[in-house]
Formats: sequence, C-alpha cells, structure tokens
Amino acid sequence: MPKAFSEQERQTIRQRLMDEGLKRFTRVGVRAMRIDELCRDVGIAKGSFYSFFESKEALFFALSNDRDEMHKREMMAELNAAQGDAADVLGMFFDDVLKRLETDPLVRLVKNTSDLAYIMRHAPPN
Repeated sequence: MPKAFSEQERQTIRQRLMDEGLKRFTRVGVRAMRIDELCRDVGIAKGSFYSFFESKEALFFALSNDRDEMHKREMMAELNAAQGDAADVLGMFFDDVLKRLETDPLVRLVKNTSDLAYIMRHAPPN
C-alpha cells in the first residue's frame, strides 16, 4: 500500500511528477516513457504514482491541460498589454500562437504521428 502523504507532500510530489514527466515525455515520447523510471527520479514508489495519476496517459493529459491554461493566461496578458491598431495587435497575437506551436514541447511531441495516434487512443471521452 502506498505511503500516506501529507497535503504538502502531495502537492510537492505531484508537481515533481509533472516537471519530471514533461522532461521524460519530451525526451523519449509518450509510448516509451516508463512510470518506474519517473518514480525513481522523483523518489517515490511506483505504486505511489497511482495515487496521483491513473496512468502515464493521465499524466500527459494533466500536463497538456496545465500548459493550455498557462498559454491562455500568458496570451491574454500579452493581448491586454498590447498597444497599436487592431491589425498590429492581431498580427502579434498570431505570431505568438505560431511561436508557441513551434516551441511547446508537448505540441512538438504530438506532431509525431505515432505518438499522436497513441495519445488519441488513450484520450478520455468528452
């Protein structure tokens, strides 16, 4: 049975799983990422992982949701701070979208068609 963690430990461990998971997904892809290796890096037992996430795919989707929210917040802040006419602001917005699509590690990961197919097979129902 997994160790009972305090709320502070749970928050810390979850964030470490997210941080290390992003690194691993970026490095090896979704299919090749191994939970036991991730847990070793984070310093928890493999069984403890499942008290945070149902599967590595659930971790991937949690990361995707967090990054989506981060991008939305940052882009709204940039739009709110933007100055100039509407065409300039819109141009800046689309340049930012394209830059994020090119540089976000999870977006780059799903550009690989085999990883994308794998993720789509494991996507939760709407």
